[in-house]
Amino acid sequence: MTTATMPSADVVFDTLFGYQRSGALKTAIELEIFTLIDTGAKTAAEIASRCNAAERGIRILCDYLTTIGLLTKSGGSYGLTPESAAFLSKQSRAYLGTTMRFLLLRMKILVEPSGAVPAAAVLFGKLPPGLGRAGVILSGGNADYEILSTL
Repeated sequence: MTTATMPSADVVFDTLFGYQRSGALKTAIELEIFTLIDTGAKTAAEIASRCNAAERGIRILCDYLTTIGLLTKSGGSYGLTPESAAFLSKQSRAYLGTTMRFLLLRMKILVEPSGAVPAAAVLFGKLPPGLGRAGVILSGGNADYEILSTL
């Protein structure tokens, strides 16, 4: 006798709650959370003071960013992950926040940080010379656009 294995609902929940991740990332980029942490603001109070926001709201946002792997936390201090340091701090030469904001606000395309890399290469003239025609694939954007429009 065999027993049937129940399928996983992970894809359903990942899609259902995708807008939360995008909304939190959008807010963190707009408040420059990653750059503030990179330049020395480590606690919720320090970050909130520098971006003129409520400490409680910053703590909630940073804790969420920690749960999704974009920040680290030790005690009451936040830190950057290698990915957020590379792509989400304005201190980095590989900063993707500008491209992500452009795609979201101007083109109405929601992409994740790594999904913005091809667009950044095109926008900032980083394609190899003599490449000819090239296609750009953008990835990410698991979001409910009705809810996203209210953010």
